[in-house]
This record gives sequence, C-alpha cells and structure tokens, in this order.
Amino acid sequence: MMDANRHVVEFQATILDSDNQPLSTGQARLYTKLCCGTFWPLTQGDVQKIQGRAATLQAKDGSRYKLKNFHACPHHLPEVVNHCEFDYLP
Repeated sequence: MMDANRHVVEFQATILDSDNQPLSTGQARLYTKLCCGTFWPLTQGDVQKIQGRAATLQAKDGSRYKLKNFHACPHHLPEVVNHCEFDYLP
C-alpha cells in the first residue's frame, strides 16, 4: 500500500468510530507530505452519518490513521461525488 517514493496513496479503507466500530467503507486517498486525505464512501448516504463520529481510518492491510478535522466536503456541484476530507496524525 505505502510506497516511500509516492506522496499520494489510494486504497480501500474503513472509517471506525472511537470504539473501533466500523461506520463506512470506501476509497481513501492520503497526501502523505501534508498529512491530509479524502474518503469516498461506497454508500453516499454515509457522508452525513459518519461526520462527527469518525475517529480512525483503517486500511485494508490493517494500517490505522488517527483522524482530525473529519468533515463532509462542502462542494455543491452535481458532478462532484459526495466525499469527506480530513487531517490525520502520522
């Protein structure tokens, strides 16, 4: 999953709450130099459901990232798929 030569990585992930219970699965993109990322849930209704409850991003390989400032992206354009943005602790 992580390649030391890449600054952007994408992978399947699960958002966990503070009790490590799964909230949503989808596709994640991490910007490793900036410690921020984007999450696209498989179920679009999950964007509002997970906002305010997301604590950890867990990659398919088991790697975990502690989330900060997790929020729905404010785009209001119909061609932009609902997604969330966040910062994470390295």
